[in-house]
Amino acid sequence: MVRLMINIVLEIINMLFRLYGFLLIASVILSWERPQRSALTDLLEKLTEPVLAPCRELLRAFFGLLRIDANAFPLDFSPILAILLVETFRKAFFTVIFHFL
Repeated sequence: MVRLMINIVLEIINMLFRLYGFLLIASVILSWERPQRSALTDLLEKLTEPVLAPCRELLRAFFGLLRIDANAFPLDFSPILAILLVETFRKAFFTVIFHFL
């Protein structure tokens, strides 16, 4: 019974990680369209910006080390980095959890 509850909680956590990845993708797609401000777009921005903003800063610092003007790129690579970081964190989290179970 306890094992079943643990599995359910871990599956919910896994689904939340996956959902956040889809939210990041939705944020990218909406940024291409520049929709009118709505409650949905505001919510999406509030949920994704805490991860995307540090990724943007990290990429700016990385490009600065390479002496490349980060503003010269027409594309924002921070969602790619954010998705990679979220997936890496998800895999590391479950590796550690399953190691102790």
